[in-house]
Amino acid sequence: FENLTLLKESDFMEAMMSGDYMPEPYVDSNKVVRAFVLRKASEEEKKFIMEAQANMPDKMQNENEMLGKEALPFSVTDILGNSYSLESLKGKVIVINFWFVECKPCVMEMPELNKLVDKFKGEDVVFLGFANNDQSKIESFLKSKTFNYNIIAGSGEIANSYTVKAFPTHLIIDKNSIVTYSAVGLGPNTLKEIESTIEALIK
Repeated sequence: FENLTLLKESDFMEAMMSGDYMPEPYVDSNKVVRAFVLRKASEEEKKFIMEAQANMPDKMQNENEMLGKEALPFSVTDILGNSYSLESLKGKVIVINFWFVECKPCVMEMPELNKLVDKFKGEDVVFLGFANNDQSKIESFLKSKTFNYNIIAGSGEIANSYTVKAFPTHLIIDKNSIVTYSAVGLGPNTLKEIESTIEALIK
């Protein structure tokens, strides 16, 4: 490979969302994917990408069985020792991200999620990051990455109870403990939808 540029994760995400590029996996001799090389998408591929993106939000919205139902009770402690429960957070909007360290899309969207945390600082909004990894793995990960959600380690059981089947999964619980938004995966409109849903719920 010649004349290649190493992209930051945020730039890679932006390129993927544009619909102008296709990712080609680079596989080593052991058939392990080591990198993705972006190439210009053909007109036919662009059409396919646009159609897939147009259909994505509705599919993602309806993915989680909890949507429209009362949230399941939880009582957790984040990696800094702060405690949270559904009961204690009643009256606040709860924004949840289910993720894990090895999940590339999870890591790629973190800079944008951090912007949401900054935007709604001081509002009745709590951001919880339920991670499947144990605390030591998360602490090691956070030495090189920044994720400003309140992170709860070892959350696999909670993910299962909330019928999370793919990562990242986003849920928003309103002030009355009803799950009002659900999105699976990193879609083209996910972050905008999360922002507008929070804005509507804090009014």
